[in-house]
Amino acid sequence: MTEGSTRRATGTHYTPRSLTEPIVQHTLEPLVYIGPAEGFPPEKWRLHSPKELLELKICDMAMGSGAFLVQACRYLSDRLVEAWDKSLLPKEGMLKVSYS
Repeated sequence: MTEGSTRRATGTHYTPRSLTEPIVQHTLEPLVYIGPAEGFPPEKWRLHSPKELLELKICDMAMGSGAFLVQACRYLSDRLVEAWDKSLLPKEGMLKVSYS
């Protein structure tokens, strides 16, 4: 990290999370959910499978500090955990066994 006037002189700037979060979210939503690209309302969106999410490839050709790639990793990891959780839920018609 560069301090003081050196940042201004070198053109070094920090990209805040408040900027990266909404841009990454709105960019990746159509790739991780079935529904946004089709114009469905959010309550009708369906998350892709964990396997499909793991096959995504993301490239930031103007990487700079990497703030957008870091945010993409955060967003995708959250969606992957969500997909894993959903894939482990009992399906309709499945026998549910519980132990007490």
